Amino acid sequence: MSHRQKLLTFLSVIILATFFGYRLFHSTGAHADEATVDSTIISADSTHPTQTFTIDSRARSIASAFALAGIEYHPEYHILSAFPQPELGLGTTITFQKPPTVTIRDGKHSVLVRTWQSTVGQVLAEQHINLGNDDKISQSTTANFISDTPIVITRVARTNQSEFEIIPAQTIKKNSDSVYRGETKIAQVAQDGKKEMVHLLIRQDGDLVSDTIIATNIVTPVQDQIILIGTKLKIDSSKTRVGTASFYGGPTKIASHYLPVGTHVLITNTKNGQRYEGIVDDYMENSSRVVDLRTDIWATLATANDSGLIVATIKVEVVLN
Repeated sequence: MSHRQKLLTFLSVIILATFFGYRLFHSTGAHADEATVDSTIISADSTHPTQTFTIDSRARSIASAFALAGIEYHPEYHILSAFPQPELGLGTTITFQKPPTVTIRDGKHSVLVRTWQSTVGQVLAEQHINLGNDDKISQSTTANFISDTPIVITRVARTNQSEFEIIPAQTIKKNSDSVYRGETKIAQVAQDGKKEMVHLLIRQDGDLVSDTIIATNIVTPVQDQIILIGTKLKIDSSKTRVGTASFYGGPTKIASHYLPVGTHVLITNTKNGQRYEGIVDDYMENSSRVVDLRTDIWATLATANDSGLIVATIKVEVVLN
Protein backbone atom coordinates (compact mmCIF):
# COMPACT_ATOMS: atom_id res chain seq x y z
CA MET A 1 0.00 0.00 0.00
CA SER A 2 1.45 3.30 -1.01
CA HIS A 3 1.87 6.23 1.32
CA ARG A 4 -0.97 8.08 -0.44
CA GLN A 5 -3.37 5.17 0.04
CA LYS A 6 -2.43 4.89 3.72
CA LEU A 7 -3.17 8.59 4.22
CA LEU A 8 -6.58 8.32 2.55
CA THR A 9 -7.47 5.33 4.65
CA PHE A 10 -6.48 7.14 7.84
CA LEU A 11 -8.59 10.17 6.98
CA SER A 12 -11.57 7.96 6.18
CA VAL A 13 -11.30 6.31 9.58
CA ILE A 14 -11.09 9.71 11.28
CA ILE A 15 -14.18 10.98 9.41
CA LEU A 16 -16.19 7.86 10.21
CA ALA A 17 -15.18 7.99 13.84
CA THR A 18 -16.12 11.65 14.06
CA PHE A 19 -19.47 11.01 12.39
CA PHE A 20 -20.42 8.05 14.60
CA GLY A 21 -19.10 9.85 17.66
CA TYR A 22 -21.23 12.89 16.82
CA ARG A 23 -24.32 10.72 16.32
CA LEU A 24 -23.65 8.87 19.56
CA PHE A 25 -23.16 12.14 21.43
CA HIS A 26 -26.40 13.67 20.18
CA SER A 27 -28.39 10.49 20.58
CA THR A 28 -27.48 10.33 24.27
CA GLY A 29 -27.16 14.01 25.03
CA ALA A 30 -30.89 14.61 25.35
CA HIS A 31 -31.14 11.83 27.86
CA ALA A 32 -27.98 12.74 29.74
CA ASP A 33 -29.15 16.38 30.03
CA GLU A 34 -25.82 17.64 28.70
CA ALA A 35 -27.45 20.45 26.68
CA THR A 36 -26.36 24.00 27.43
CA VAL A 37 -28.11 27.40 27.23
CA ASP A 38 -26.11 30.60 27.25
CA SER A 39 -28.05 33.86 26.91
CA THR A 40 -26.42 37.29 26.70
CA ILE A 41 -27.79 40.76 26.11
CA ILE A 42 -25.34 42.43 23.77
CA SER A 43 -27.12 45.80 23.40
CA ALA A 44 -28.36 48.12 26.10
CA ASP A 45 -30.57 50.03 23.65
CA SER A 46 -33.91 49.92 25.45
CA THR A 47 -35.78 50.86 22.27
CA HIS A 48 -34.33 48.08 20.12
CA PRO A 49 -32.59 45.64 22.53
CA THR A 50 -30.39 42.99 20.92
CA GLN A 51 -29.87 39.62 22.60
CA THR A 52 -27.98 36.43 21.76
CA PHE A 53 -28.25 32.93 23.15
CA THR A 54 -26.87 29.47 22.42
CA ILE A 55 -28.92 26.30 22.60
CA ASP A 56 -27.95 22.66 22.07
CA SER A 57 -29.05 20.23 19.41
CA ARG A 58 -32.55 19.75 20.81
CA ALA A 59 -33.56 22.92 19.01
CA ARG A 60 -34.64 22.07 15.48
CA SER A 61 -36.39 25.41 14.65
CA ILE A 62 -36.22 29.05 15.62
CA ALA A 63 -39.39 28.78 17.69
CA SER A 64 -38.24 25.67 19.54
CA ALA A 65 -34.84 27.27 20.19
CA PHE A 66 -36.55 30.18 21.97
CA ALA A 67 -38.83 27.81 23.88
CA LEU A 68 -35.92 25.59 25.05
CA ALA A 69 -33.96 28.69 26.05
CA GLY A 70 -36.94 29.94 28.09
CA ILE A 71 -37.12 33.14 26.09
CA GLU A 72 -40.45 34.52 24.96
CA TYR A 73 -40.69 34.55 21.18
CA HIS A 74 -42.81 36.75 18.97
CA PRO A 75 -42.96 36.81 15.19
CA GLU A 76 -42.14 40.51 15.24
CA TYR A 77 -38.60 39.78 16.49
CA HIS A 78 -35.82 40.35 13.97
CA ILE A 79 -33.57 37.28 13.77
CA LEU A 80 -30.20 38.78 12.96
CA SER A 81 -28.40 35.44 12.79
CA ALA A 82 -28.91 31.76 13.57
CA PHE A 83 -25.76 29.67 13.09
CA PRO A 84 -25.69 26.86 12.46
CA GLN A 85 -29.26 26.58 11.23
CA PRO A 86 -31.32 24.85 13.96
CA GLU A 87 -32.67 22.39 11.42
CA LEU A 88 -29.18 20.81 11.15
CA GLY A 89 -29.44 19.54 14.72
CA LEU A 90 -25.96 20.77 15.61
CA GLY A 91 -27.06 23.30 18.20
CA THR A 92 -27.28 26.95 17.32
CA THR A 93 -26.45 30.46 18.39
CA ILE A 94 -29.21 32.96 17.72
CA THR A 95 -28.92 36.73 17.78
CA PHE A 96 -32.17 38.68 17.65
CA GLN A 97 -33.53 42.17 18.14
CA LYS A 98 -36.76 43.11 19.87
CA PRO A 99 -39.06 45.82 18.50
CA PRO A 100 -40.50 48.54 20.74
CA THR A 101 -43.84 47.88 22.38
CA VAL A 102 -46.72 50.27 22.79
CA THR A 103 -50.18 49.91 24.32
CA ILE A 104 -53.13 50.95 22.18
CA ARG A 105 -56.32 51.73 24.09
CA ASP A 106 -59.04 51.73 21.49
CA GLY A 107 -62.28 52.67 23.20
CA LYS A 108 -62.73 50.20 26.02
CA HIS A 109 -60.29 47.67 24.57
CA SER A 110 -56.57 47.61 25.20
CA VAL A 111 -53.84 45.72 23.31
CA LEU A 112 -50.05 45.60 23.54
CA VAL A 113 -48.38 45.64 20.12
CA ARG A 114 -44.78 45.14 19.02
CA THR A 115 -43.87 47.20 16.03
CA TRP A 116 -40.96 48.47 13.95
CA GLN A 117 -42.98 51.46 12.76
CA SER A 118 -42.02 54.98 13.79
CA THR A 119 -45.08 57.20 13.92
CA VAL A 120 -48.41 56.80 15.64
CA GLY A 121 -50.20 56.80 12.29
CA GLN A 122 -47.94 54.03 10.95
CA VAL A 123 -48.63 51.91 14.01
CA LEU A 124 -52.39 52.33 13.61
CA ALA A 125 -52.19 51.51 9.90
CA GLU A 126 -50.15 48.38 10.64
CA GLN A 127 -52.81 47.26 13.12
CA HIS A 128 -55.60 48.14 10.67
CA ILE A 129 -57.08 50.65 13.10
CA ASN A 130 -59.05 53.40 11.40
CA LEU A 131 -60.16 56.69 12.94
CA GLY A 132 -63.56 58.21 12.34
CA ASN A 133 -64.01 61.90 11.62
CA ASP A 134 -65.14 62.61 15.17
CA ASP A 135 -62.82 60.20 16.99
CA LYS A 136 -60.19 61.59 19.34
CA ILE A 137 -56.61 60.40 19.77
CA SER A 138 -54.17 61.26 22.54
CA GLN A 139 -51.22 61.82 20.19
CA SER A 140 -50.79 63.27 16.74
CA THR A 141 -50.71 60.59 14.06
CA THR A 142 -47.59 62.22 12.60
CA ALA A 143 -45.68 62.12 15.89
CA ASN A 144 -43.22 59.36 16.78
CA PHE A 145 -44.77 57.11 19.38
CA ILE A 146 -43.17 56.67 22.78
CA SER A 147 -42.94 53.14 24.08
CA ASP A 148 -44.16 53.81 27.60
CA THR A 149 -46.90 56.24 26.53
CA PRO A 150 -50.17 54.56 25.53
CA ILE A 151 -51.94 55.58 22.35
CA VAL A 152 -55.46 56.34 23.55
CA ILE A 153 -58.32 56.44 21.06
CA THR A 154 -61.70 57.76 22.14
CA ARG A 155 -64.45 56.60 19.83
CA VAL A 156 -66.97 59.38 19.28
CA ALA A 157 -70.35 58.53 17.81
CA ARG A 158 -72.84 61.20 16.74
CA THR A 159 -76.40 60.12 16.08
CA ASN A 160 -79.66 61.96 15.58
CA GLN A 161 -82.66 60.68 17.46
CA SER A 162 -86.22 61.96 17.10
CA GLU A 163 -88.59 62.38 19.99
CA PHE A 164 -92.25 63.07 19.35
CA GLU A 165 -94.54 65.07 21.60
CA ILE A 166 -98.30 65.51 21.45
CA ILE A 167 -99.49 69.11 21.43
CA PRO A 168 -102.91 69.03 23.14
CA ALA A 169 -105.67 71.01 21.53
CA GLN A 170 -107.28 73.76 23.59
CA THR A 171 -110.91 74.86 23.77
CA ILE A 172 -111.50 78.48 22.83
CA LYS A 173 -114.85 80.17 23.40
CA LYS A 174 -115.81 83.20 21.38
CA ASN A 175 -118.87 85.38 21.50
CA SER A 176 -120.65 85.48 18.19
CA ASP A 177 -123.54 87.60 17.00
CA SER A 178 -124.20 85.03 14.31
CA VAL A 179 -125.50 82.56 16.90
CA TYR A 180 -128.59 83.18 18.98
CA ARG A 181 -128.06 83.89 22.63
CA GLY A 182 -128.42 80.78 24.74
CA GLU A 183 -127.07 78.63 21.96
CA THR A 184 -123.55 77.46 21.09
CA LYS A 185 -121.98 76.27 17.90
CA ILE A 186 -118.74 74.36 17.30
CA ALA A 187 -116.98 76.33 14.59
CA GLN A 188 -113.85 74.15 14.60
CA VAL A 189 -113.28 70.65 15.97
CA ALA A 190 -110.27 69.85 18.14
CA GLN A 191 -107.28 67.99 16.73
CA ASP A 192 -104.12 67.36 18.70
CA GLY A 193 -100.90 68.34 17.02
CA LYS A 194 -97.57 66.51 16.94
CA LYS A 195 -94.13 68.00 17.42
CA GLU A 196 -90.82 66.38 16.53
CA MET A 197 -87.70 67.23 18.51
CA VAL A 198 -84.42 66.08 16.97
CA HIS A 199 -81.72 65.27 19.52
CA LEU A 200 -78.02 65.12 18.74
CA LEU A 201 -76.60 62.33 20.90
CA ILE A 202 -72.85 62.21 21.39
CA ARG A 203 -71.32 59.07 22.84
CA GLN A 204 -67.70 58.51 23.75
CA ASP A 205 -66.66 54.87 23.90
CA GLY A 206 -70.34 53.97 24.11
CA ASP A 207 -71.17 56.30 27.02
CA LEU A 208 -73.63 59.15 26.41
CA VAL A 209 -71.89 62.47 27.14
CA SER A 210 -74.19 64.97 25.43
CA ASP A 211 -77.86 65.27 24.47
CA THR A 212 -78.78 68.46 22.62
CA ILE A 213 -81.99 69.41 20.79
CA ILE A 214 -80.86 70.67 17.40
CA ALA A 215 -84.19 71.02 15.62
CA THR A 216 -87.91 71.25 16.34
CA ASN A 217 -90.44 70.46 13.63
CA ILE A 218 -94.23 70.62 13.68
CA VAL A 219 -95.32 67.34 12.14
CA THR A 220 -99.06 67.95 12.56
CA PRO A 221 -100.35 71.46 13.39
CA VAL A 222 -102.59 71.66 16.44
CA GLN A 223 -106.19 72.66 15.79
CA ASP A 224 -107.99 74.14 18.74
CA GLN A 225 -111.69 73.62 19.30
CA ILE A 226 -113.59 76.84 18.75
CA ILE A 227 -116.99 77.19 20.36
CA LEU A 228 -119.15 80.14 19.40
CA ILE A 229 -121.21 81.53 22.25
CA GLY A 230 -124.36 83.11 20.87
CA THR A 231 -125.06 86.78 21.56
CA LYS A 232 -127.66 87.35 18.85
CA LEU A 233 -131.10 88.22 20.14
CA LYS A 234 -134.26 86.69 18.81
CA ILE A 235 -136.58 89.58 18.21
CA ASP A 236 -140.35 89.36 17.78
CA SER A 237 -140.51 91.96 15.04
CA SER A 238 -144.28 92.03 15.12
CA LYS A 239 -144.12 93.80 18.46
CA THR A 240 -141.38 96.30 17.66
CA ARG A 241 -142.35 99.90 18.37
CA VAL A 242 -140.56 103.23 17.77
CA GLY A 243 -141.71 106.27 19.72
CA THR A 244 -140.98 108.49 22.68
CA ALA A 245 -140.18 107.77 26.29
CA SER A 246 -140.01 109.63 29.56
CA PHE A 247 -138.47 109.01 32.95
CA TYR A 248 -139.96 108.73 36.37
CA GLY A 249 -138.95 108.04 39.91
CA GLY A 250 -140.05 104.86 41.57
CA PRO A 251 -139.15 101.30 42.42
CA THR A 252 -140.04 99.84 39.03
CA LYS A 253 -137.79 100.03 36.00
CA ILE A 254 -139.84 99.82 32.81
CA ALA A 255 -143.50 100.70 32.36
CA SER A 256 -145.46 100.03 29.16
CA HIS A 257 -149.04 100.46 28.12
CA TYR A 258 -149.03 97.74 25.44
CA LEU A 259 -146.60 95.14 26.74
CA PRO A 260 -147.57 92.92 29.62
CA VAL A 261 -145.46 92.76 32.77
CA GLY A 262 -142.73 90.17 32.41
CA THR A 263 -142.01 90.95 28.78
CA HIS A 264 -138.29 90.88 27.93
CA VAL A 265 -137.41 93.98 25.94
CA LEU A 266 -134.47 95.73 24.30
CA ILE A 267 -134.69 99.50 24.35
CA THR A 268 -132.44 101.44 21.96
CA ASN A 269 -131.87 105.17 21.68
CA THR A 270 -131.73 105.48 17.91
CA LYS A 271 -129.96 108.78 18.19
CA ASN A 272 -126.82 107.54 20.02
CA GLY A 273 -127.17 103.75 19.83
CA GLN A 274 -127.22 103.28 23.60
CA ARG A 275 -129.12 100.21 24.71
CA TYR A 276 -130.78 98.83 27.75
CA GLU A 277 -132.17 95.33 28.10
CA GLY A 278 -134.61 94.50 30.84
CA ILE A 279 -138.05 93.24 31.92
CA VAL A 280 -141.25 95.21 31.81
CA ASP A 281 -142.33 95.39 35.44
CA ASP A 282 -145.00 98.11 35.44
CA TYR A 283 -148.01 99.32 33.51
CA MET A 284 -148.71 102.87 32.44
CA GLU A 285 -151.96 104.34 31.14
CA ASN A 286 -150.41 106.96 28.87
CA SER A 287 -150.42 105.52 25.39
CA SER A 288 -148.68 108.49 23.79
CA ARG A 289 -145.29 107.15 24.86
CA VAL A 290 -143.88 103.74 24.09
CA VAL A 291 -142.36 103.24 27.55
CA ASP A 292 -141.47 105.12 30.69
CA LEU A 293 -138.07 104.44 32.31
CA ARG A 294 -136.79 104.82 35.82
CA THR A 295 -134.45 107.77 36.19
CA ASP A 296 -131.20 105.76 36.39
CA ILE A 297 -132.10 103.72 33.32
CA TRP A 298 -133.03 106.88 31.49
CA ALA A 299 -129.57 108.21 32.28
CA THR A 300 -127.92 105.26 30.48
CA LEU A 301 -129.82 106.12 27.30
CA ALA A 302 -129.97 109.89 27.33
CA THR A 303 -127.37 112.12 25.72
CA ALA A 304 -125.89 115.33 27.06
CA ASN A 305 -128.02 117.56 24.84
CA ASP A 306 -131.28 115.80 25.64
CA SER A 307 -133.58 117.96 27.76
CA GLY A 308 -137.05 117.79 29.11
CA LEU A 309 -139.10 114.68 29.54
CA ILE A 310 -138.98 113.41 25.98
CA VAL A 311 -136.24 111.39 24.22
CA ALA A 312 -137.07 110.98 20.57
CA THR A 313 -136.92 107.80 18.53
CA ILE A 314 -136.73 105.17 21.20
CA LYS A 315 -137.09 101.69 19.71
CA VAL A 316 -138.57 98.95 21.82
CA GLU A 317 -138.07 95.33 20.71
CA VAL A 318 -139.44 92.19 22.32
CA VAL A 319 -136.66 89.66 23.01
CA LEU A 320 -137.54 86.00 22.86
CA ASN A 321 -134.26 84.57 24.22
